[in-house]
Amino acid sequence: MFVGIGLHPILTRFSTVVFASAFVGLNFTSSGGVFESMLQPRFFDWLHQFWIGAGYLEAMRRVVYFPQLSLNRPLNLLAGWFVFSLLCVLAGVLVERAKADHARRTEVQSRGRKALSREALLELEEDVAV
Repeated sequence: MFVGIGLHPILTRFSTVVFASAFVGLNFTSSGGVFESMLQPRFFDWLHQFWIGAGYLEAMRRVVYFPQLSLNRPLNLLAGWFVFSLLCVLAGVLVERAKADHARRTEVQSRGRKALSREALLELEEDVAV
């Protein structure tokens, strides 16, 4: 969820397509929940090694079916994704701040132009009245 929140300001209107492709399409095929990762094409077997859905599924599988196995690898994988998601949120915050600063500068410039035009109008009125 944090990956989506963080990258939304960067991807803007393409967010839905990218996130649906990545986190639905790739999770379904690479997690190993439907077919074991070794039975899938090599790309999905490779993706299974570090994808978030696979990490979650492996952690749950070890808790439920294989309690004697260590949870270090799946939990480290999930922790890595958490760190990555926080970096995505940070990137999104920086992009939003840059956009806000740009909008603020544009607004100040447009106010300055309006103020100049009002001053010029007042000057013209004074010149014409005299």
